[in-house]
Amino acid sequence: MNMTKKTKKKMALGSEPILIGVCDGIAKYFSTDATLVRIVFVASTIFGVVVY
Repeated sequence: MNMTKKTKKKMALGSEPILIGVCDGIAKYFSTDATLVRIVFVASTIFGVVVY
């Protein structure tokens, strides 16, 4: 009997998963929803680009 176990590893592809993780960490720190933090981040990024 072969008892080896295949495990899946989560691989980061580019910078998107890092950004999601940072937003999740900020949301946990402030005890709020991660989606709200992501929306605020995207809105502030777009507003910052429009200003310059």
